[in-house]
Amino acid sequence: RMAFRTAGEVSMSSVTQIDAGRAPNPTALVASVSSAIIGKLAAHPRLSELVRVKNGIIVGKRARSSVGTERRSTHSRPWLAGTHGLRPFNVDNSVYPDRFIEYTDQLQWDRDALMPYFETPRAKALVNANRATTSPWRLKAAVDDKGYFPSQGLHCLIPRSGDVDLDEIVAVLNSMAINLWIDTYNRTRWIREGMVEDLPYPTLSAHARATLRRLAMSAASVMASRDNSPAGGDIAGILEEIDAIVVAGFGLSPSEAKTIEQYFQPHRRPGADVASAMLVEAPTASAGE
Repeated sequence: RMAFRTAGEVSMSSVTQIDAGRAPNPTALVASVSSAIIGKLAAHPRLSELVRVKNGIIVGKRARSSVGTERRSTHSRPWLAGTHGLRPFNVDNSVYPDRFIEYTDQLQWDRDALMPYFETPRAKALVNANRATTSPWRLKAAVDDKGYFPSQGLHCLIPRSGDVDLDEIVAVLNSMAINLWIDTYNRTRWIREGMVEDLPYPTLSAHARATLRRLAMSAASVMASRDNSPAGGDIAGILEEIDAIVVAGFGLSPSEAKTIEQYFQPHRRPGADVASAMLVEAPTASAGE
């Protein structure tokens, strides 16, 4: 694995600019502390043990006219083009009012084997396959409640068994700790399937898993209500709880949790009106047993 990015040797009391292409960040992670954090995350199982990650459909030049705003035939399917409508925990239909794709053999890459997961609501979760590197918030994930046929700009997370809970996984993927991992190992715009599959996954007790599921569903409900009411719901409080459970599941100390919080502090969190403050006193009762 590549080493955690640094800009040279630093002491425990100094700070390091992580990426020269990003605006100066006075609260960037101390290199030696961040290496310890990444090491703890790396010791955990991988997301690939729970889900398969598959990229979406490529329309191609000869099928450009296949995408429209109306159902034109029995081949019309609900289409999600790119990541603009994808928010943490929620797909915002107001960004792109209903669009459809003519699902025929004219498509450059139709992903036929994924048809059952495309058309079945809640059979998959969606995560962005690309995002600008100007912010460390690199991932947005949501359960697909409608049954979208997604474009190449999205990855599908498909459960490997009936025991896998997509709401729980979406909560973990939208957390600070996972975004830290992605921002450490992926400094290009494109986030490949293998990078998502290789994400570390926290060790969670049954209580922690149930709590994450509940919080993810609450977050989805709040985000959906905010489509028409920007002030609706306490999303920041929900995100705080999720971050705390994930941090505990990775076995991070309060000081390490605080370091991650400081790393993200200058950057607006997707889906939140204000930056979320992580609960640095990790709830041990919710951690892995």
